[in-house]
Amino acid sequence: MANGTTSTFGQFKIEVGDGATPTEAFTFLCGLTSKGLDMSSDVVTQEVPDCSDEDLPSWQEKDVKSISASLSGSGMWTAEAHEIMFQWWFTGAKKNVKVTWVKAASGDVGVLTGPCVLTKLGETVDKGGRLSADISLEFSAKPTTTDAG
Repeated sequence: MANGTTSTFGQFKIEVGDGATPTEAFTFLCGLTSKGLDMSSDVVTQEVPDCSDEDLPSWQEKDVKSISASLSGSGMWTAEAHEIMFQWWFTGAKKNVKVTWVKAASGDVGVLTGPCVLTKLGETVDKGGRLSADISLEFSAKPTTTDAG
Protein backbone atom coordinates (compact mmCIF):
# COMPACT_ATOMS: atom_id res chain seq x y z
CA MET A 1 0.00 0.00 0.00
CA ALA A 2 1.32 3.44 -0.92
CA ASN A 3 0.79 6.47 1.27
CA GLY A 4 -0.96 9.49 -0.16
CA THR A 5 0.96 12.69 -0.91
CA THR A 6 0.12 15.27 1.74
CA SER A 7 0.89 18.96 2.23
CA THR A 8 2.31 20.88 5.15
CA PHE A 9 0.94 24.12 6.59
CA GLY A 10 3.36 26.20 4.51
CA GLN A 11 2.43 24.39 1.30
CA PHE A 12 -1.13 25.78 1.44
CA LYS A 13 -0.69 29.50 0.89
CA ILE A 14 -3.14 32.37 1.21
CA GLU A 15 -1.72 35.65 -0.12
CA VAL A 16 -3.22 39.12 -0.49
CA GLY A 17 -2.53 41.39 -3.45
CA ASP A 18 -1.36 44.99 -3.16
CA GLY A 19 -3.51 46.24 -6.05
CA ALA A 20 -0.50 47.56 -7.99
CA THR A 21 -0.61 47.70 -11.79
CA PRO A 22 0.65 46.45 -14.14
CA THR A 23 2.16 43.76 -11.87
CA GLU A 24 0.40 43.01 -8.61
CA ALA A 25 2.54 41.69 -5.77
CA PHE A 26 1.10 39.10 -3.39
CA THR A 27 2.23 38.64 0.21
CA PHE A 28 1.13 36.17 2.85
CA LEU A 29 -0.59 37.38 6.01
CA CYS A 30 2.05 36.98 8.67
CA GLY A 31 0.88 35.41 11.92
CA LEU A 32 -1.75 32.94 10.76
CA THR A 33 -1.44 29.55 12.41
CA SER A 34 -4.65 28.14 10.94
CA LYS A 35 -5.91 28.58 7.37
CA GLY A 36 -8.95 27.22 5.60
CA LEU A 37 -10.86 27.23 2.31
CA ASP A 38 -14.57 26.43 2.26
CA MET A 39 -16.33 25.83 -1.05
CA SER A 40 -20.09 25.48 -0.90
CA SER A 41 -23.08 25.03 -3.19
CA ASP A 42 -26.60 26.37 -2.84
CA VAL A 43 -29.05 23.78 -4.07
CA VAL A 44 -32.68 23.77 -5.13
CA THR A 45 -34.62 20.75 -3.87
CA GLN A 46 -37.66 19.35 -5.60
CA GLU A 47 -39.74 16.42 -4.36
CA VAL A 48 -40.53 13.85 -7.04
CA PRO A 49 -43.38 11.45 -6.23
CA ASP A 50 -43.32 7.75 -7.01
CA CYS A 51 -45.74 7.41 -9.93
CA SER A 52 -46.34 3.68 -9.41
CA ASP A 53 -47.31 4.09 -5.74
CA GLU A 54 -48.25 7.58 -4.60
CA ASP A 55 -48.28 6.48 -0.95
CA LEU A 56 -44.50 5.89 -1.02
CA PRO A 57 -42.29 8.75 0.11
CA SER A 58 -41.21 11.17 -2.58
CA TRP A 59 -37.58 11.28 -3.58
CA GLN A 60 -35.71 14.59 -3.35
CA GLU A 61 -33.87 15.71 -6.46
CA LYS A 62 -31.30 18.43 -6.06
CA ASP A 63 -29.75 20.84 -8.54
CA VAL A 64 -26.91 23.26 -7.88
CA LYS A 65 -28.16 26.84 -8.11
CA SER A 66 -24.96 28.70 -7.20
CA ILE A 67 -21.51 28.13 -5.77
CA SER A 68 -19.27 30.20 -3.51
CA ALA A 69 -15.92 30.06 -1.79
CA SER A 70 -14.62 31.60 1.42
CA LEU A 71 -11.35 31.66 3.32
CA SER A 72 -10.66 31.74 7.02
CA GLY A 73 -7.63 32.18 9.18
CA SER A 74 -6.65 32.54 12.79
CA GLY A 75 -3.45 32.96 14.72
CA MET A 76 -1.37 35.80 16.06
CA TRP A 77 -2.05 39.47 15.33
CA THR A 78 1.24 40.80 13.94
CA ALA A 79 2.59 44.25 13.25
CA GLU A 80 3.36 43.09 9.69
CA ALA A 81 -0.33 42.45 8.93
CA HIS A 82 -1.81 45.24 11.11
CA GLU A 83 -2.08 48.07 8.57
CA ILE A 84 -3.01 45.78 5.65
CA MET A 85 -5.96 44.34 7.55
CA PHE A 86 -7.22 47.60 9.06
CA GLN A 87 -7.08 49.47 5.76
CA TRP A 88 -8.86 46.61 4.02
CA TRP A 89 -11.62 46.59 6.62
CA PHE A 90 -12.04 50.39 6.83
CA THR A 91 -12.26 50.84 3.05
CA GLY A 92 -14.51 47.86 2.37
CA ALA A 93 -12.40 47.31 -0.74
CA LYS A 94 -12.10 44.15 -2.73
CA LYS A 95 -8.57 42.78 -2.77
CA ASN A 96 -7.22 40.07 -5.00
CA VAL A 97 -6.37 36.95 -3.04
CA LYS A 98 -4.33 34.02 -4.25
CA VAL A 99 -4.63 30.51 -2.82
CA THR A 100 -1.81 28.14 -3.78
CA TRP A 101 -1.48 24.39 -3.34
CA VAL A 102 2.29 23.95 -3.64
CA LYS A 103 2.08 20.14 -3.91
CA ALA A 104 -0.64 20.03 -6.58
CA ALA A 105 0.24 17.63 -9.38
CA SER A 106 1.10 19.03 -12.80
CA GLY A 107 -2.14 19.71 -14.68
CA ASP A 108 -4.27 19.86 -11.50
CA VAL A 109 -5.60 23.15 -10.12
CA GLY A 110 -2.62 24.72 -8.37
CA VAL A 111 -3.75 28.31 -7.85
CA LEU A 112 -7.11 29.99 -7.22
CA THR A 113 -7.11 33.79 -7.66
CA GLY A 114 -9.90 36.32 -7.36
CA PRO A 115 -11.32 39.37 -5.63
CA CYS A 116 -12.28 38.95 -1.97
CA VAL A 117 -14.06 41.02 0.61
CA LEU A 118 -12.98 40.95 4.24
CA THR A 119 -16.09 39.82 6.11
CA LYS A 120 -14.66 39.32 9.60
CA LEU A 121 -11.73 40.91 11.41
CA GLY A 122 -11.53 39.89 15.04
CA GLU A 123 -8.91 40.30 17.72
CA THR A 124 -8.73 38.67 21.14
CA VAL A 125 -6.25 38.70 23.99
CA ASP A 126 -6.28 37.19 27.47
CA LYS A 127 -4.33 38.67 30.35
CA GLY A 128 -0.78 37.40 30.18
CA GLY A 129 -1.21 36.30 26.57
CA ARG A 130 -0.61 37.65 23.10
CA LEU A 131 -3.10 39.33 20.78
CA SER A 132 -4.70 36.81 18.43
CA ALA A 133 -6.54 37.31 15.16
CA ASP A 134 -9.55 35.69 13.50
CA ILE A 135 -10.39 36.60 9.89
CA SER A 136 -12.87 35.57 7.20
CA LEU A 137 -12.75 36.41 3.50
CA GLU A 138 -15.29 35.72 0.77
CA PHE A 139 -14.66 35.63 -2.95
CA SER A 140 -16.85 38.36 -4.44
CA ALA A 141 -16.74 36.90 -7.95
CA LYS A 142 -15.79 33.67 -9.63
CA PRO A 143 -12.08 33.06 -9.02
CA THR A 144 -9.80 31.97 -11.83
CA THR A 145 -7.90 28.72 -11.68
CA THR A 146 -4.34 28.10 -12.82
CA ASP A 147 -2.96 24.65 -13.37
CA ALA A 148 0.04 23.54 -11.36
CA GLY A 149 3.20 23.49 -13.40
